[in-house]
Amino acid sequence: MPRLTPLIPLLQETARFQREAFASGEIDFDTKGVNNFVSDVDRTSQRMILQAIREHDPQAGILAEEDGGDQPPSGSNRWYVVDPLDGTGNFKARIPIWGISVGMIENDALVEGVIVDSHSGQVWTSWEAKPLPQLATQLDQVEVYALDSVTENRFYPEIARAKRRQIGATVLADLLLTQPAFEGRASVDFALMGNSALWDIAGPAAFLRQVGGIFLVDTGAGLHDLTREPISALCPDGLGSWRHKKLHYVASASPELAQAVIDAGYMPKAGGGVSATS
Repeated sequence: MPRLTPLIPLLQETARFQREAFASGEIDFDTKGVNNFVSDVDRTSQRMILQAIREHDPQAGILAEEDGGDQPPSGSNRWYVVDPLDGTGNFKARIPIWGISVGMIENDALVEGVIVDSHSGQVWTSWEAKPLPQLATQLDQVEVYALDSVTENRFYPEIARAKRRQIGATVLADLLLTQPAFEGRASVDFALMGNSALWDIAGPAAFLRQVGGIFLVDTGAGLHDLTREPISALCPDGLGSWRHKKLHYVASASPELAQAVIDAGYMPKAGGGVSATS
């Protein structure tokens, strides 16, 4: 049985708590940075999830979005990477698009992920993800792609006719890379992001690993593939050292398409701008 399976009922309970809070409209928000918000709903959700993890796997390490939740592993090679409410900006604006993500690292690899669409209550698990029958492999085949606040204002001439989407919840945007649209192809062909943290991407990266996709992060010294390379190569000083780093990446169920995005010079660099063509 996948290790994250016992956490699913608690994640569903957390999603119900978030829906009830959303419906009440009585929430106070604090500002963590520019267009970066947190509320007691975020903090309470994290406490609920972390308590369940500690009961289920007390020796494992934890990296969680809100301060005060991290713990190193003790006699274990596992980490849980938790985003208790991804899309707080949407939540604050009363836009019903936000989610919960838990990714599990074991033996230095992202091996499992669970994502919950809190508003609908739908749960996805990485171990049930299946390769898609149709994938775009070149830029002229792209129909839908996802951006964030760092990448949305650029012009991408090779895909000018494709649909741009800024979903406002990174875990759900990246999840759609592995989910089928009505035609059987990916709902989103690739995601190009520059404002993410490890907890935003750990869960979705496990889905991409399962379906043979790719998740290329700019380390500042090169590109790191979260789906194939050890996590310690991205975070040689430990997961906590990357707590406050914004990650720039391109992700897709199609490794060929991700490479085409890089070759076009679209990849955002860790220091700003775009990367050189590789």
